[in-house]
Amino acid sequence: MLRSAWLIASPWALSAPGPDGGFDAIASANTGARFAVPGVEWMEFRVIGGP
Repeated sequence: MLRSAWLIASPWALSAPGPDGGFDAIASANTGARFAVPGVEWMEFRVIGGP
């Protein structure tokens, strides 16, 4: 998942893992992220942990 995300933008800010092992990630042009997709300035995704 993270390898694919780095092809779209970098760097990503990752949250600490939750109790289920899931985490959130955000990339924002305001904080210096660069995007491979023209016009995109902000992205977020969530990984839901589980068994």
